[in-house]
Amino acid sequence: DMRLDVKEMNTLCVPIEKMFSLGGTVSSIASSISEIIEEKGKGKTYTLANEEVGDALKKAKDGSFWGAFKTEEGKSKMAKFKEASAGPDFSINPASIMMAVALFSIERKIGKIEDMQKKILEFLEMEKESQIEGDLRTLTNLLKEYKYNWDDEKYISNHHMLTIDLKRSAEQNIILYQKQVAGTVSNNTSFVNLSKVNSYSETLQKELKYYKLSLYIYSLASLIELMFLGNFREDYITQIKTKIEAYADEYRKTYSDGVGFLKKAQDSSLEKNALNGLGNAGKAVGGFLKNIPVINKAPVDGWLNDGGDILKKTAEDIGSGENDTISYLKDPEIGVFIERFDDMIRIYNHTKKICFDDANVYLVA
Repeated sequence: DMRLDVKEMNTLCVPIEKMFSLGGTVSSIASSISEIIEEKGKGKTYTLANEEVGDALKKAKDGSFWGAFKTEEGKSKMAKFKEASAGPDFSINPASIMMAVALFSIERKIGKIEDMQKKILEFLEMEKESQIEGDLRTLTNLLKEYKYNWDDEKYISNHHMLTIDLKRSAEQNIILYQKQVAGTVSNNTSFVNLSKVNSYSETLQKELKYYKLSLYIYSLASLIELMFLGNFREDYITQIKTKIEAYADEYRKTYSDGVGFLKKAQDSSLEKNALNGLGNAGKAVGGFLKNIPVINKAPVDGWLNDGGDILKKTAEDIGSGENDTISYLKDPEIGVFIERFDDMIRIYNHTKKICFDDANVYLVA
């Protein structure tokens, strides 16, 4: 009945078999739960009801025990038993169960985080690649190692400050590249040629790439710092999450400003205006020839009209829609971290009860 109820409730769950890969402490919890399940499967479980200090069950030759005690004074007495309603008496810290679910939340997204990093690293400039790739690798390794060291105070203390340094550096880069993009989009776009527009586009791509990457590193470092610090209060996590979301909104606005700037530069480019002018001129000449009776049947007016349409269409294609050269930079792609912060809030602040069956551990909100 409880199993059916749990599945209808608002729950987070982790498969027990997955807990064995989440580090030593969590693995030992999984072993204890497995033992409880195994014992319950054998039938009713009993605990000693009249055991006193110094008592020891009498041991048989085959290693099993008789239903009698040998007391500290060397006397014998019969053992009494009472049924254990919850199986064997194992001590399982609820906070450790919560950590197991938190680790599972991170572990199942590490693959996605690594894929995103590969995607981001592909567009790095050579002069900065080694430093930024080094920061990313360091943070990724810390995230992977955390499950083995979350209860090791020395490890946490030594690596907490490193994470803070990487987070601070990433935040400085966020501000730097945002200012660089703002500087680029403040350029005068009047009477520029397409070569200059392409130059602006390349500059914006580079600046937005590093801006996006800096925001990504900042978000990753913020998650790792939270795990190291172990302060899972909802108001504290919400503060971190809100700041990242604000930075993401600023990035989207900055990206939008960049798109608008390129569109404006393209629209005012000399080549586009020249093509527009030639297109209009061609159509005007075609219309004029059409009104001359002697030659209005000739194909030349149609050719001029068609050519004018082609030239105008070419002009419209310059700068039409969102600029394809930077459209792949539109999304800051920090949603995977926001989801993890939401999980931490739910795990540590909204867990009402913890249940388990033979397959999963459930946190019921």
